[in-house]
Amino acid sequence: DDSTLEFPPKACYEIEGTLFVNNRHRLLFNGNGAEFLAKTIGVGTTPPPSPGPHIGWPAARAQWWVMEGADITIENMVIHGAANLEAPYEGTTWGARKQRRQYIGQYGVRFAGTTRGLLDDCTVTDTFSDLVGVTADNPANVKDPQPARDITIVDNVLERSDRDGPSVYDGVDITIAHNTIGDVWGPIVDLEPVATRWEVDDVTVLDNTAGTHAHYFMTASGASTINDNLLFKGNVDIGGNMMMLIGSRQPHPPIRENVQIIDNRANKANTGGASLIAVKGVNRLTVEGNNAPVNGTAVNVQDSNNVNVVVNSFHGASAFVTATGSSSVSQRGNSG
Repeated sequence: DDSTLEFPPKACYEIEGTLFVNNRHRLLFNGNGAEFLAKTIGVGTTPPPSPGPHIGWPAARAQWWVMEGADITIENMVIHGAANLEAPYEGTTWGARKQRRQYIGQYGVRFAGTTRGLLDDCTVTDTFSDLVGVTADNPANVKDPQPARDITIVDNVLERSDRDGPSVYDGVDITIAHNTIGDVWGPIVDLEPVATRWEVDDVTVLDNTAGTHAHYFMTASGASTINDNLLFKGNVDIGGNMMMLIGSRQPHPPIRENVQIIDNRANKANTGGASLIAVKGVNRLTVEGNNAPVNGTAVNVQDSNNVNVVVNSFHGASAFVTATGSSSVSQRGNSG
């Protein structure tokens, strides 16, 4: 604890297991541009000690895995996963991915139940799972998991993932800002508390630039009743479209509180007949100042309350807003 660890400039380290930072405090890892590289998928290597490998090995391998602890900074390094090796990246279809899902837990960097973590000025590439994962310290079936808190992911280049860009599964007070994110199969940013015991609360997604992605620009769904206080602002999608899914799997929404989608921009229209922004079960939703071409409906609202869609430029939209089962839905100043 209470240390700065400096790596030699432009060094290269082969990682076939996991760099496991277990319950440490006040550590700064400065890579000085060093690379951390996987050359295999990790079969036969030693997993970290319990409670590390929740989902089997090597499916659970991450290049850097911060477990619990506090005040951990990882900066100025290049981190390569194994997804470009034995099974090269083959595109965005399900058929191209299904044989690779046995490695679906291999993050580039994972903060698990950590308090005050920072990933800054790094390049993370070629992961089977999310490029950066913010998770609980325990699996979904364990009572009272500890969420990650006060995690900042800023000024990074995050590219080539069989799953998502940065994702938050169990986290509070999370900032994802000023990153370049692209060539991912899933969403550019995914806020998804898939277990009912997990929570996602107070997340800011700010001024990121998105490249190629096969599915949504951003999603906020999952089974948990807590996925609240979300701000998507100033993001630019240059490689795909600005499709967003803000929704609930629960039978009696609204259960989401306070979602703001402000001043985002995309160059391509949504496809496949889906709305640009699909919302289900939100109380207090603001969609303001966004600019994107649209096929069909711009904002489709279901089972939601207190919705304001104002001063957006939705070029080509057949409708700015459609609403079912909702109340206090207003729109003004939108243009097409």
